[in-house]
Amino acid sequence: MKIPQVERWECVRVEWVDSCGPKHGWHKAAKKEQQVAHCVSGGLVFAQDAECLSLVLSRDTDSKAIDGIITIPNVAITAFEHLSA
Repeated sequence: MKIPQVERWECVRVEWVDSCGPKHGWHKAAKKEQQVAHCVSGGLVFAQDAECLSLVLSRDTDSKAIDGIITIPNVAITAFEHLSA
């Protein structure tokens, strides 16, 4: 999917796929273990380039501090939506 260029601090919703972690300890193997996680994230665009999109959950407008950053590879993104207030 081609990700549109967006402005910094724009609010977006992103659907993306991620790998699933292994189960720990002894267990019976099952076909359902061969799967990926389907994720949805929303936030403010912090950075964007040809390889990835970084979102933050919170931004302090006085100090410019940020919290809750996640970076998603563009190849993992399956849907993208601009959000408005």
